[in-house]
Amino acid sequence: MMPTTRAAEWLQGPAIDTFFDEPMELSDLQVAFSTGEDGYPISPVPSYIGLEVTNTCNLHCVHCHYRHGALGYTREKGFMSPEVFEIAVSQAAKHGISVLMNYDGEPLLHPKFIDYLQRATELGVNSYFNTNATLLTPDRVDHILSFYKGAIFVSMEGGKEWFEKIRTPASYEVVAAHLAYLIEANERLGRPVKLSVGVSNLGQPLAERQAMLQKWLPGLDAMSFGEVNDDCGAMISEPFIRMQPRKRPLCVVPWQTCGICHNGDVIPCSIYIAKANTTDAILGNIREQSLADIWTGEAYTRFREALLRQNHRDAICARCTRWRSQFSFPDEFRPGLRIQRSGYWTVVHNIQRESRNS
Repeated sequence: MMPTTRAAEWLQGPAIDTFFDEPMELSDLQVAFSTGEDGYPISPVPSYIGLEVTNTCNLHCVHCHYRHGALGYTREKGFMSPEVFEIAVSQAAKHGISVLMNYDGEPLLHPKFIDYLQRATELGVNSYFNTNATLLTPDRVDHILSFYKGAIFVSMEGGKEWFEKIRTPASYEVVAAHLAYLIEANERLGRPVKLSVGVSNLGQPLAERQAMLQKWLPGLDAMSFGEVNDDCGAMISEPFIRMQPRKRPLCVVPWQTCGICHNGDVIPCSIYIAKANTTDAILGNIREQSLADIWTGEAYTRFREALLRQNHRDAICARCTRWRSQFSFPDEFRPGLRIQRSGYWTVVHNIQRESRNS
């Protein structure tokens, strides 16, 4: 369990939430931070991992690292082989590790993605995945829902105007129809899958956010509104929660999770995905070592030690602000809603679905 604090001295001035109609001062700040010399408690393996089944995508979203931010992106595009996938998922099953079934790119472009999803399910792995839903056709939905019990997150950025100027060259009508069918089929089958929509904060006005919540949340478990960062993890969006941290807590990610690229390379987090062809970003390869050995090995230890010394530049973390997600506030309840807030995410939960699922 990570230590938490309610000490307001972590912030210069109050934290102001601007997600809803009126700015609201937030109280009871909680910060996940480390007080030990060795950082956070570390288990023999990560608690969850991300698998980059492919780093290809069929869209050119304006905020994506492929199109903006990652200057001279040079990583070879590829697809995770059955061999690499089996190594990863078997180790996840052995150690009880949860798996995000994509890390970069659109997973449904992989011709074997649904087979991989089914294999993970057969092994009892707790999994979830994100998709832009352009390829999430009714046939694929029916196939996935015939065996899947995990969670699906669909990326949407608003109504037709906002969606199509951000998620080029996707058609809003196509994606909305796919999402509507997914919701209907999931309801018809008794909701075997948890469904969420993810929205990147790209300046959509309040009316756009309200319209999205009204249209989609009744059929979902939650909608997540997340800040946008560049390829180094620095926030470039105007955050929903305005706050000025006085200091930077030790990032918890290297003590919790890692990513596995399509070729088996292990990297410390999703921010490194654009840099995963550089030697200082690669901490091992699961074709050569077990995940447990990599997780507790020399390269990972050096990486964590750099962070413990606050040597963020050597760890390629100098500009990253994703640690803001370790700043959180108590849940707020509104009619039919539970709002969960952190320094990087605002998640609006559908209380009616929570009560039915409990």
